[in-house]
Amino acid sequence: MLDPIQQPTIESVLHSSTLLNSLTAEEMQTLARNSRMARAARGEAVWLHGSEVEFFGLVSLGFVKMVKGSASGHDAALEIMGPGQIFGMMGTIEGVGCPLTAIAVTELSYLKIPKTTFGPIYEANHAFKDRLIRRSSIRLHDKMNLLARLSSGRVEQRMATILFMLTDSYGEETPAGVRLQVPLTRQDLAELAGTSTETAIRVMSRWQKEGVVATESHIITLLDTDALQEVLDHSG
Repeated sequence: MLDPIQQPTIESVLHSSTLLNSLTAEEMQTLARNSRMARAARGEAVWLHGSEVEFFGLVSLGFVKMVKGSASGHDAALEIMGPGQIFGMMGTIEGVGCPLTAIAVTELSYLKIPKTTFGPIYEANHAFKDRLIRRSSIRLHDKMNLLARLSSGRVEQRMATILFMLTDSYGEETPAGVRLQVPLTRQDLAELAGTSTETAIRVMSRWQKEGVVATESHIITLLDTDALQEVLDHSG
């Protein structure tokens, strides 16, 4: 359970977002007055695919994954969002139901930003619109590249892709290697890589024996990034 003493203020959570930081001081104050903090337990759904919600989220503490269901019944996690990152904003802007299910990966604290408050701010701030469009285009391009690699590669390549993707946002250089600041179970990795939990366990166990990765309390450290890169470069 998150300690209330450690809870940041609504204002500090808003300012943790590099995207929202481009809003004016008055606009940020308006969001702060109308937004509310919320929590979700590990594994709890913040919202389900297709549901109508009156807010989008900004992560304060913990992590949330965005999941897409498939016809086969297997869920595919497309993104993991951490502190300072926004989830569900585009659905708010486009006025459509949630295209993805949002599930807490860890104990999660997040800010609920109401559509009714954000909508007028978005419509009036053209500089913010332009910035959001540019950022969304980059994210879409990155996501398409990721999905292409995840759909065409072997399981080992897909898992290596996921680990490298996570280092971009959550990697911390340590003497031992790159430590991912997000706790992930083998099931989380399996969902992200589009494979079974058993296969994810088998691949990670082999990589641990080979000294490629290390895991402690669901925290993964990449010990040999060159070896992981070789996995990506060879499709045999």
